Amino acid sequence: MQNNTRIVSWLLQLIAWDGILPAAVWTIPFLFTLAFPNNRGLIEITAIVVPISALLIRFHVGRTRIRTNYCGEWMRRLQTMALCVGILAFLLIDAFIVLSHLVPEQAEETTKFAAMFYLGFYIPLMAIALYPGTEPWEEIETD
Repeated sequence: MQNNTRIVSWLLQLIAWDGILPAAVWTIPFLFTLAFPNNRGLIEITAIVVPISALLIRFHVGRTRIRTNYCGEWMRRLQTMALCVGILAFLLIDAFIVLSHLVPEQAEETTKFAAMFYLGFYIPLMAIALYPGTEPWEEIETD
């Protein structure tokens, strides 16, 4: 695969993956609220189970991509640190978004903060963590 194709694929995966999972996590409590109105306990359990599940999914996918990229050992360590910091911080954001369904008057502020965090902190960390590297140089045969 050419390097340009690899970079485009990386950016598309970053946008798709890190757009779909947060949307799903943030939609689940809304659907539960519609299906089971006035069920505070369900939302509280959701605020624990869903963000932790998303963290485990993010970690598994991230570590798999880091292990199979074309980066050196130092860069892979940096990527793993970026992945861990990003997903741990995002765990808190996910939990706050889910819990905001219990305090609707704070939901708008929570959503604004989450959007700023997502764009300004999380996406740059995931861009580092999931960078695929470049294909190794082919060895030139000399006679």
